[in-house]
Amino acid sequence: FIGSLALASQLPGEFIPAEDISRSPATVELPPGTTLEQNDEAVSQITEILVKRPAVESVFSSIGSATVSFGPGGGGGAGEVRKANMTINLVGRWERKLTQQQFEREIGQALKTIPGARIQFGVAGGGSGLMSVALVSDDPRALEEAAAKLEREMRALPSLANVASSSALVRPEILITPKPDVAALQGVSAGSISQAARVATLGDADQLLPKFNLGDRQIPIRVMLAEEARSDLGVIENLKVPTASGGSVPLSAVADITFGAGPNLIERLDRRRVATITAELAGVPLTVATTAVDELPAMKNLPEGVQQQLTGDAESNQDLAVGFMFALVTGILLMYVVLVLLFGSFFHPIVILAALPVSFGGAFFALMITGKALSMPALIGMIMLTGIAAKNSILLVDYVIIAMKQGMAKREALMDAAHKRARPIIMTTMAMGLGMLPIAAAIGEGTAFRSPMAIAVIGGLITSTALSLLFVPVVFSLVDGVKTRLERVMSRKFVAQRDEA
Repeated sequence: FIGSLALASQLPGEFIPAEDISRSPATVELPPGTTLEQNDEAVSQITEILVKRPAVESVFSSIGSATVSFGPGGGGGAGEVRKANMTINLVGRWERKLTQQQFEREIGQALKTIPGARIQFGVAGGGSGLMSVALVSDDPRALEEAAAKLEREMRALPSLANVASSSALVRPEILITPKPDVAALQGVSAGSISQAARVATLGDADQLLPKFNLGDRQIPIRVMLAEEARSDLGVIENLKVPTASGGSVPLSAVADITFGAGPNLIERLDRRRVATITAELAGVPLTVATTAVDELPAMKNLPEGVQQQLTGDAESNQDLAVGFMFALVTGILLMYVVLVLLFGSFFHPIVILAALPVSFGGAFFALMITGKALSMPALIGMIMLTGIAAKNSILLVDYVIIAMKQGMAKREALMDAAHKRARPIIMTTMAMGLGMLPIAAAIGEGTAFRSPMAIAVIGGLITSTALSLLFVPVVFSLVDGVKTRLERVMSRKFVAQRDEA
């Protein structure tokens, strides 16, 4: 049992294994300021490259729409004209040479030729093949520098692909900085400057817009500068700003107007600024990639005030360990209570449950030799194993108890039970193991989730069957000896108290 725990520490971990469902979701992100026409052209180029691949059956794309993902760690994002979502439908698993994950890594290299496009496969949520590292801070400048440094170092890791940072994108802006002294002399407030610039570039607020009545609905009338005029500093500088005296002055007289750049999106996590670096897992489990990222110099030497915050699959994977231990302990305790009621003894259920530790080692070993990670499906298989492995002990212990009640000595009853119960134990184990073999082999599409679960059960059944015939009789002999000595001590104590009375 101690060896099985040491073996478990060597297994890589992940929340949900990536599945081959013959459908690859991808997000396309272009630089801020990209127009809808430019985005459409880039998506068309990507589609042309994809449809030439024999593994691709069809491609669906939507430009400027919001992204929504479901499941653990899922989320969403607002739609932008510079973003696009694509769904690449692949031919059947047996009709292509590459798995879905291998195809995504290969086509990702070919799509790097699209200028300015940031393409990432997978969506936020379990089994997506994505990992994310979130840095939080109250200092935007320190956070941006730390995220940029970490992004550069993550790009050098062979276990990651298509690394992207949410803080690396800036969008062009027109910066209008009021001249306080001049504006005060002219009788112009900062609110007047802001309103003039807003109405000219974005239009007024909805509640302030005039409405056009059209039957049963009203259509807001939004007036703003033409698109080409909004990027002309000369036009912006000549905007008229009302003064307190009722006149007007050019905007350039009361404010400095320049081109600049600012963050495309400000995200917060627990009220702190957050920068998220996402990357595709290049065929490695989540914990392997996470460990490699944690060893990077940028992560070990984060600036003061910048901290890492667990999000996505990493956070779910951490919560999974706590939930698994609670479920496992609860299941064993409930099983013990039921066995106490059935056998009418507090000692015999201990013997039955003693077979569980020897089954865990087989589950961990089976996962290791098959190259599977310790994921949520594997842990579900471990919980299933606690109930399945106990039936071997029940068959043995029940026969021994019956034989001893019929007058057979303990040692002879144990030997007889091991011989006569070996056949039904092996038969039931083979039936369950062979029934789960197709699931463990992951034949077909979308079977990656159930495969680790079946492998853990099969490995645990093999070791529990092989060792329970040796281990359970020994434990029964020891526990029964303790039970007998306790009964003698208690009987002498009660006899002594009866004699005194």
